[in-house]
Amino acid sequence: STRRTGLARLAADGTLDQTFTPPELVASPIQGPGTPPAKVITLTPLKNGDWLAGGFIGLADGQPIGNLLRLKPDGGRDAQFQHPGFDGAVWCATDQADGRILVGGIFDHVGAERIRGLVRLQPDGTPDPTFVHAPGAGGSVVFVGDVEVLPDRRLLVGGFFEEYHGVKVRNLIRLQPDGTVDPTFPLLTTGTSQSVYSLESVPDGRVYVAGFFEQIGGRPFKRLVRLQADGSLDLAFKAPQPNGEVVEMKPLPNGQLLVCGSFSTIGGLARSGLALLNEDGTVDTGFDLGRGANSHVWTATAGGDGSLFLGGPFDQFNEQPAPFLARLRAPAIAGALGSARWGSDGQLEARIFGLPGARFTLESSTDLLHWQPAGDVRVEGLNQAIPITIPGSGPSQFLRLKP
Repeated sequence: STRRTGLARLAADGTLDQTFTPPELVASPIQGPGTPPAKVITLTPLKNGDWLAGGFIGLADGQPIGNLLRLKPDGGRDAQFQHPGFDGAVWCATDQADGRILVGGIFDHVGAERIRGLVRLQPDGTPDPTFVHAPGAGGSVVFVGDVEVLPDRRLLVGGFFEEYHGVKVRNLIRLQPDGTVDPTFPLLTTGTSQSVYSLESVPDGRVYVAGFFEQIGGRPFKRLVRLQADGSLDLAFKAPQPNGEVVEMKPLPNGQLLVCGSFSTIGGLARSGLALLNEDGTVDTGFDLGRGANSHVWTATAGGDGSLFLGGPFDQFNEQPAPFLARLRAPAIAGALGSARWGSDGQLEARIFGLPGARFTLESSTDLLHWQPAGDVRVEGLNQAIPITIPGSGPSQFLRLKP
C-alpha cells in the first residue's frame, strides 16, 4: 500500500491516484509518542490549478508550514508560498479574482502579528497591508468558519465571535473590500445565536447561511436561511428547520441546494445527513437516499459526471460498507453545455453549467462522428460563459462536454 498522511487524490474508479504525490504531513513540529496525525480541514482549488490545504498541519516533509500550505497540481509543496504561519487551525480559504487569499480559522496570530480569525494574504503568502486586520474579531474564543466574496466584492464572514473591529456583533458580519465593517448590513448587531459554518452566494447576490444557530436576525430560523442581496432575511425561502447542524452546502446550476450535516430530519422529512432542497427551501422529495449514512455527513463534493462524493464519520451507507467515503449518482449536479454563439473575434462563446471548481473537457465536431479536443475548462461560477477556440472548419460545429 502507498502511504498518505492527511491528503490523497483518488482516480475516477476510486483507486489512489499515484500521480498526485502530496508531502508527508504531521500535526505538530514537536513529535513524540501520542502526537496526533495531521488534520486537513480545508482544501481549496485555485484558479491556476494549485491547491491550498489548511488545518492542523505543523510539518510538510519535515518543513514547518504553520497550518497552511500551497500545493502544485501534482501535489508537490510550493516552496514559493511563504506565509508567516498561524498559531491555530486554518478552517477556510477563499481565493479572490485578483489572486489574493482570504484565510479564516481559530488563530490569534499570523507570524508575530496579532490577527484573530481572519487574514488576507497576497499571492506570495504575505499578509496584505491594504486589508484592515486589526483589531479584527473579538471574544474569548474566535473562530471564522467561512468567508464568501459577494458579487460586489464585499465580504460576508461567519463563525463564532462577539465583536469585529470593536463593533458588537453576533457571529456574522459583512465587510467592505478593504476589511472595514460595513455599517449598512441589516444583521450587523443581531447576527446569529450560535456558530455559522458555511456561506454560499448565488449569481443574483443572495446568500445561503448555515450552521448551528437557533435564531438569526432575532427570528427563530434554525441552522439554514437565505439572505437577500442587501443582507436582509429572504422570507420567500421556507426555512427547512433541520434538527441538526448544517455543515456544508452546494448551490446547483438549476437553483437547488445540496446540504449536508448532522441532521436526521429537514423540512419535516427524514433525511440522514444529506438533502436536496428546491429553490424555495422545500425538500426535493425525488431525492431520497433511504437510510443513507449511519452517521454525520461532513462534506459533499461533486464530480463533473454527476457523481457525488460524501465524506464523514460514517462506516455504512444504506446498510452497505462505506468507511468514511461514499460515491453516489446524482444527475442534478452533472455539468451541462448551454447556449453558444460566435463572437466578433471569431471565437465561439459557450455557456457552461456546473458546480464551481468542476473541470471539463470540450470537444468539437463538424459531422457528429469525428471529435477533436477544443480545450479544458474549469467552472468558476454557476452560470459561466467561456470563450473557446474551435479547431478545424466547416459549415457547422457541434460541441460536447466530457468530465
